[in-house]
Amino acid sequence: MACIQDQSTPETDVERSASPITSKNKHHESDKPNAPAEDILALQDLDPGMDKKMHLVNNALDEIGWTNYHWKLFFLSGFGFSVDALQLSLQGIISVQAVLEFQPSYPKGLTIALYTGMLVGALFWGLFADIIGRKTAFNTSLLICSVFTVAAGAAPTWASLGFFVAAAAFGAGGNLILDTAVFLEHLPSSKQWTVSWLSAWWGVGCTIAGLVAWGYM
Repeated sequence: MACIQDQSTPETDVERSASPITSKNKHHESDKPNAPAEDILALQDLDPGMDKKMHLVNNALDEIGWTNYHWKLFFLSGFGFSVDALQLSLQGIISVQAVLEFQPSYPKGLTIALYTGMLVGALFWGLFADIIGRKTAFNTSLLICSVFTVAAGAAPTWASLGFFVAAAAFGAGGNLILDTAVFLEHLPSSKQWTVSWLSAWWGVGCTIAGLVAWGYM
């Protein structure tokens, strides 16, 4: 009966002793929270060309970092955010006095007009901005909001007031979603958390509306 002996050498002994440690380390590395995760926004399977373009632009933004241009964009987007907040505040301020002046049969009409306009504006400008460009959509929606807000202040009837409020909200609803989009797409990955700073401008808009209204009380 032949006896098969395990021939071992120093090299094989090292490999055998290292193999369980290596497999154990690999198992623990996959469980670490800091292990590299798969990019959920990667498009290498769907559109490899677009995926390379996205990484090229993102890498360029990371190399540029935070500049004075980003401060200007922060204030620009912040002013737009303030206008959106001002629209909501104005509706709450003028609605009671407008009902007393026009005596409408449906006193909640301004609230419906405001939120309907914002809903339609958000859907319209969210899709249309990708066609004409976010810069043009941002400026146009803000212009529409400003013009019809001024016109609403001179509305002679309840119906015209509701129309102007809805038209102004149509611009504000589109501008609301474009503020963060325009700011975010220019940020380096390490500074994307600054988007949360835009929420501070919401209080600025409400404060301006309250101070102006207080002057007429």
